[in-house]
Amino acid sequence: MSLVDILKKIVKNEDLSREDYYHALSEIMEGNVSEILTSSFLTALSLRPYQGDELAGLSTAMRKFALPISVDKHPIIDTCGTGGDRKGTFNISTTTALVCAGANIYVAKHGNRSATSSCGSADVLEYLGVVIDLPPDKVAKCVEEIGIGFLFARRFHPAMKNVAKIRSELPFPTVFNLLGPLSNPVSIDGQIIGVFAKELLEPIAKALQKSGIKKGFVVWGNDGVDELSISDKTDVVEISEDNIKHYQVSPEDFGLSRHPIENIKGGTLEKNAEIVRSVLTGEKTPYRDAVLLNAIFGILVSGKTSDWKEAICIAEQAIDSGKAMNKLETLITYSRQFAKEVL
Repeated sequence: MSLVDILKKIVKNEDLSREDYYHALSEIMEGNVSEILTSSFLTALSLRPYQGDELAGLSTAMRKFALPISVDKHPIIDTCGTGGDRKGTFNISTTTALVCAGANIYVAKHGNRSATSSCGSADVLEYLGVVIDLPPDKVAKCVEEIGIGFLFARRFHPAMKNVAKIRSELPFPTVFNLLGPLSNPVSIDGQIIGVFAKELLEPIAKALQKSGIKKGFVVWGNDGVDELSISDKTDVVEISEDNIKHYQVSPEDFGLSRHPIENIKGGTLEKNAEIVRSVLTGEKTPYRDAVLLNAIFGILVSGKTSDWKEAICIAEQAIDSGKAMNKLETLITYSRQFAKEVL
């Protein structure tokens, strides 16, 4: 079925399969579609609720056109979220990834520069000294030898150049804002995905399950954050290979105190980098509690333990032993060395 035929069905609100969406985006990624048809496709998708099959098909196409990377270590997790909550919090998922790596969990952190704030995962890691745009073989070595590597989305998804201009000109977010967390080029085993709107929980969860992941959590903080919230309840959708389960959690459920969202705000690149370092060096602050809450679920999704009490102890030990900070410092050193080898 051609993109034109698929677009006609979308406009008529007719059902389409996962494969239909896969073929539609494949055509676009190959650069064989006009800007008018591409913008029409993205606009039509944005006018109706996103569905699990739709996101699964589109993300499969994204991975097909990504630079190939093979990591010979498992289990591997990712903490990449959608971003876009506009709450101004610091880089919680990035800090969480470093804590999980400090707990001897392999992490393939997929991420990008921020489109809605001054400080995305790529921005803060680069400011801290990490070389963020390494080629696939060097990123694989980082994961295998250090335990954590960063996959810079702009580097790993070169076919996105075919939609970059259109995305920049459309006056609304497109489905690509949701596909990033679902499009990690590494074959990951577990993932925690924060979303910026409650209605995205179910479709993202279904798409993540269809990707073949072993375990996942999709979360939305009731205060609007795209993380597990330290200031409010969090809706959680837990995914296994054959089951999807919904529930709510609160910080108190894990022995953590609530903190107003103002107490975990970030700001400039310099401030966010300072916050990341403060957490990793063991300072007892609301920032630490926000990371611990999210790290619990990162550790659970890795399969390292199924007991949240053990998970929080593992996270605390990773920070207080200095192992999480050491992961950051080693990633900085390795990435710089690998960058020299590339040159």
